[in-house]
Amino acid sequence: MTSLPLKAVFSWEEYKAAKKDKSGQPTLLNPPTDVMDPKLGQADFKERPAYVYLYRIVFGGDGQWGVEHMLHYEGSQSVKPEDRPRINHGDVPNIVQGLLDRTLPSRNPSNDLGANFKHEGKHWNRLCYLAFVIDHPNWSFCDLDSSPQLPPAVFRRYIGNKPTGKNMSFFDGAVVPILVGGEERKLFYCINHFRNKDGKWPPMPDRPHFKESFKYDLYTKFDFGSGNPAILIFDPGGDNKGPPVPPPDLP
Repeated sequence: MTSLPLKAVFSWEEYKAAKKDKSGQPTLLNPPTDVMDPKLGQADFKERPAYVYLYRIVFGGDGQWGVEHMLHYEGSQSVKPEDRPRINHGDVPNIVQGLLDRTLPSRNPSNDLGANFKHEGKHWNRLCYLAFVIDHPNWSFCDLDSSPQLPPAVFRRYIGNKPTGKNMSFFDGAVVPILVGGEERKLFYCINHFRNKDGKWPPMPDRPHFKESFKYDLYTKFDFGSGNPAILIFDPGGDNKGPPVPPPDLP
């Protein structure tokens, strides 16, 4: 099993002692927090996803980190993906818990550990919920509600060959507790609203061929038992290419 890419590791003490920028924030880390902005239900963000794509980050038998991929959607009489029933934002934690408890079926692409993030291009290419669970009792996501006040993830579009553009697609983030095997874990999930560089739904002629490159980092914290968790950032990257199946049309 291959290990996950870690971008940075630092302690809360290092964060507090870091040199400050003009805004008074530590230059060590001053990420945007827009992934937590509520967008669903607003004028251009009315459509709810029909898919939940889950990453379960877990220790393997050899002590290395790996990723288990799970995909959930409700069945329907129609075989068209755009006709599948929509999923409410507040129902995602129960769906994720059902996937992890194996009481809900996980559909393609893979349940194999060690796959890491290589499957992401297949299911980030549509309107969907993206969900992440770190299945370890001492590991959780940053959530803006504790010190340091960091987001659980940062998304950036590419401008040229660098991830310096503004996030236009990934919003409605939440960090909530769930139970996995009777033990509490933290779930981070958000919505990929499938937007172009202008923040708009791709026009119908372009929709089957729409591609938008982006980069994302997961901001996590590990508690060694001292009460001062270390901050670790997973740097998986990403590419919002597709779609191989048509996303639902806006009314």
